[in-house]
Amino acid sequence: PGVAAVAVVYVMAFWAIVLGLFTAIGSFRLRSLGAGAWWVGLIAGILAVVLGIMMLINTGAALLGIVWLIGIYAIIEGVSAIVLGVRLRRSAVA
Repeated sequence: PGVAAVAVVYVMAFWAIVLGLFTAIGSFRLRSLGAGAWWVGLIAGILAVVLGIMMLINTGAALLGIVWLIGIYAIIEGVSAIVLGVRLRRSAVA
């Protein structure tokens, strides 16, 4: 299980690096087309590359962060499902 968890972190880190590079390159394309906010894509791309490198350097913290994000997502999804169920029940009764 530990090796698989580290492999997931590596995959996500390389994904972030590649995505960041393509976003940064795409922002220069937007600049050549005259888009005004091209720098936003450049900053997002640089941040994605930095995030990927940080994930590669400290896989333990990256794994902990991923677990936290999954947990927060699960809580939000569960609350949303409960709220939706209550609203659907109220609308069916009315």
